[in-house]
Amino acid sequence: MLSYDDAIARILAQISPSTPVSVPILQSLGHTLAEDIHTQSPLPPFDNSAMDGYAVVGADAGNASVETPVALALLDTIAAGGDVAVRVTPGHAAPIMTGAPMPAGADTVVPVEDTKRVGDGVWVLEGAAPGQFVRKAGEDAPAGTLVVEKGSAIRAAEVGMFAAAGRAAALVYRRPRVGVISTGDELAEPGAVLGAAQIYNSNSYAVAAQVLEAGAEVAVRVHARDTFSDLRAAFDACADCDVILTTGGVSVGEFDFVKAVVEERGSVEFWRVAIRPGKPFVFGRCGQALLFGLPGNPVSAMVTFELFVRPALRQLLGAANPMRKIETAVLTEDVAHETGRRDFQRAVVTESVDELRVRATGRQGSGMLRSMVLANALMIVPEEVAGVQSGDTISVIRLSS
Repeated sequence: MLSYDDAIARILAQISPSTPVSVPILQSLGHTLAEDIHTQSPLPPFDNSAMDGYAVVGADAGNASVETPVALALLDTIAAGGDVAVRVTPGHAAPIMTGAPMPAGADTVVPVEDTKRVGDGVWVLEGAAPGQFVRKAGEDAPAGTLVVEKGSAIRAAEVGMFAAAGRAAALVYRRPRVGVISTGDELAEPGAVLGAAQIYNSNSYAVAAQVLEAGAEVAVRVHARDTFSDLRAAFDACADCDVILTTGGVSVGEFDFVKAVVEERGSVEFWRVAIRPGKPFVFGRCGQALLFGLPGNPVSAMVTFELFVRPALRQLLGAANPMRKIETAVLTEDVAHETGRRDFQRAVVTESVDELRVRATGRQGSGMLRSMVLANALMIVPEEVAGVQSGDTISVIRLSS
């Protein structure tokens, strides 16, 4: 039985980022960038006003006050996006809009609220430091600056930077197409009337949601009854997928067929990992697709997705670091543990002034889905540790990191 460290290393060693595709920049949101983005020109491309006000020669306005206003003659107004035909000389001011280019001769902007219009001129009522409220060309980024690196997660800010750099499209890693197969005669669709010995099919929805949260695409979501023919048909439906996920059918029960079907159509890389929950986990290949066989218990399915599938999807998506960050926290209660398997307990991490604190969500049964609802982290209890006490430091994985 593999250790967790060996299992995740073997998975990631087989995965390279997916093929990059060029998309319009608004469609790049949520993807991972597959190229470096450089500015084509300085940002901003010219000196411009940061305020609505008056462009002046700084020396004219330096000593102005309400008691001793400085009177300046008005020139033509400079609008954002307009041509600048004005030259400002001492004793003059040009009305200017936010974002408008600074006119020749002016080096300072006096905000409109620090002035008073008087006849054909303007009074400056507040002293102005030379250069104030002027955005200099290239102060955000000179021409040729690397502004967004390859491997970056694309958020709204990155989309805005693409546009500011003059890019209409960006190269991103293609979202993997994922097929989600739930298995089991006992499963009914939410909204249906439950039959005897049936439960609602939470795994199909929870795992599909995890796929979307990871940034991949749910291309197929199908349920298979506990027969070879049904399971084969479900795999056929996923023929065009990059990744196939199954829930249930990976243990040693009489109706656990997933491993056998995978061996028919591809290969099993490994089966079973020394973790709790989620020991009966399968990784392999089915044709060209990566295959992850998750346990059927709801918590085990979600935890093994988090530990193994999410990093694989993030690596396919070209993420610079596909793994979530591991942090340390101080336990606020004792935690019992049976040695031999690494335990990933559902937990709640809180922040105090100078440290993180952590406690379990309560009972840790692999069928207790509410433990995942209550959790914002997984608490890692090492294989060799018989138990940990309140006040001990322990590793945690925050599920939102």
